[in-house]
Amino acid sequence: MKKNVLIALLTICAPLSLLTAQITIEVADAPTIGLTLTSITDTMPADIGPGAAGANQEWFFTDLAAHLTAQNNIIDPNITPYVDQFPTANGVFESGGVLNYFRVSGSALEALGTVLPFPGLSEPLVAPFDPVQLVIPFPLEYGDAYETSYGFELLIDGSAFGADSVYIKRRVQEAVEIDGWGTVQTDIGTFDVLRKRTDEYAKDSIAAKIFGFWVVIQETETTATVYDFIGKNGITSVVNYRMGQDGSVTITALSDLGSLAIAPVAAFGYEAMEMGVLQFTDLSANSPTEWLWTFGDGTTSTEQNPVHTYLENDTYMVCLNVTNEAGEDIACQEIEVVVTGIHESSISKSIQIFPNPSSGLVTIDWSEVAGFSPLSLKVLNAQGQLVVQQALQSAEQRKVLDMTGLHAGLYTLLLHDAEGRPYARTVVVSGLMR
Repeated sequence: MKKNVLIALLTICAPLSLLTAQITIEVADAPTIGLTLTSITDTMPADIGPGAAGANQEWFFTDLAAHLTAQNNIIDPNITPYVDQFPTANGVFESGGVLNYFRVSGSALEALGTVLPFPGLSEPLVAPFDPVQLVIPFPLEYGDAYETSYGFELLIDGSAFGADSVYIKRRVQEAVEIDGWGTVQTDIGTFDVLRKRTDEYAKDSIAAKIFGFWVVIQETETTATVYDFIGKNGITSVVNYRMGQDGSVTITALSDLGSLAIAPVAAFGYEAMEMGVLQFTDLSANSPTEWLWTFGDGTTSTEQNPVHTYLENDTYMVCLNVTNEAGEDIACQEIEVVVTGIHESSISKSIQIFPNPSSGLVTIDWSEVAGFSPLSLKVLNAQGQLVVQQALQSAEQRKVLDMTGLHAGLYTLLLHDAEGRPYARTVVVSGLMR
């Protein structure tokens, strides 16, 4: 199973194609979160070789025996418990409790390390690679060649093995050549591919510290020749043909592919249509199938993009809960809602705003309004979102508001009195100041 998951990092397959054409593997062909890849492994293939190298080849890997079956899921590293050990990872191959972390950048697909169960231990081994493994440089074309080396060293508690400590070390060197292009035929279709030949050398060591002395338990050196048939469009292994130094052969081939449901990530926006009426828009990721809005005034909605009418001036906590088959998530925002009375108020009309338009400091003056003592100032953007909030002293008669940094647009200034009644004026910000 570990081998099948590691193989999944090595190739990216192409869709069914009727035309043979030389392909280039680019960063857009890297594996993507949400994909599921099912493969079978024939551990005793009869008289099947890797085929010839060169241009415009045809390779055939059909009617393989399914001695082993594995499903590899490409998942988000942030939902795994070991993400802190692989801070640069942006994807994980998961299969049967084994996690292989990888990173896709503009220049390469790299394997960062593995987390796998180990006999005798209650917790899995966490093995970051140092150096990391270069799996595929981008772009990858016929005739390319490169070398890579990777490995890990671990020192773990040895009490489960009757030792003080156990030391595990693995080092792998690979010489890689893209030695062919053409089509590969499998039981699920025909794919345009590049063929990647890897000459692999691996050295594995295990030592135990017993009564203060280190004892070498096992040390092995192995070689293998591996052929990977790499395609496009984010699916990882079409065919992997591995021949060990003893002549033994295993062939792993893609047998099914699909998509993995990913839990949604809730997000939403809104726009003030008119006094008290807001249009809410679902902006959630990963295709939610159910929505539950709570508007903070005791009402709810299960529409994806509801329009809601508020009856009173207030600050409301609006929450959106989204669900799909993989899970759920919730997002909340505080929204200042202005419903009635502010434009007709004689007090509002007596509040002076200058300069207006403004590109920086704005003076708000209510000294001519007898008996008016606002206690708070709020600034809303054109979407009704609160962007500035300040407390006022009852003795104040004017306020200089710094609107530097706000984007150009129309803003509503709300002065609230002791009873919470809002009195509003609008101001135009003519440009973003830095």
